[in-house]
Amino acid sequence: MDLLMSDSDDDERNFSRVRNFRQRQYFELENFEERFRLSRTQCDELLQHIGPDCASTTGRSLALSAPDKLLLALRFYASGGFYYSVGDANGPSKASVCRAVHQITAAVNRRLFQVTIRWPNPVGTLANRFYNYANMPCVAGAVDGTLVEILAPTEDEDQYVDRHGTHSINAMFVCGPNLRFYAAAVRWPGAVNDARVLRNSVLRRSFENGFDPYRSDSVLHRFSSEIIQDNVNIEIN
Repeated sequence: MDLLMSDSDDDERNFSRVRNFRQRQYFELENFEERFRLSRTQCDELLQHIGPDCASTTGRSLALSAPDKLLLALRFYASGGFYYSVGDANGPSKASVCRAVHQITAAVNRRLFQVTIRWPNPVGTLANRFYNYANMPCVAGAVDGTLVEILAPTEDEDQYVDRHGTHSINAMFVCGPNLRFYAAAVRWPGAVNDARVLRNSVLRRSFENGFDPYRSDSVLHRFSSEIIQDNVNIEIN
């Protein structure tokens, strides 16, 4: 009890900090996808692209490997939890989880964003593919926005308060008939409405600069450009 209540500097110097390495968790194939939202095969394929960027450069024997970092990041994405909760459930410390998430996220953006989120080639077949998929004519992409909740930032906090009173990022995506993402805009704070996001998006500039998802039908192309121009002037509440 005396040691617990002591405030002496001499007492504190007599105790060295002991690093406690918790046993890491390993997962069976039957619950792998449930925990990480990707199959084991998909994780292996992802590692082929980003693994070299995530290899540990430290000489410590217990450093996290690239697969360890990927699984920690995927668990963080899938659970929507905190670094503490992911670390407590899987072994590494909060700081290790934080570094792993940031490193994996940066590697995915650097290696895969531009080659994954893009319009298909040839783009002129999209209208027919949408029609064959759902009998929807004259459609090249489904666009919508979502509010991604975040912790309150330390700077410009009020700009991130959305219409629900929570802090978020207003993200806009375009999806195709094969459920793949074709475009994304994820840099706007939650207080910005959907119309402004669309008005300042690469999507709008692409249409204005001649992007043509209806190459087989010039009438549809002119119509789509007019729709984009008209809708960006509508304030969406």
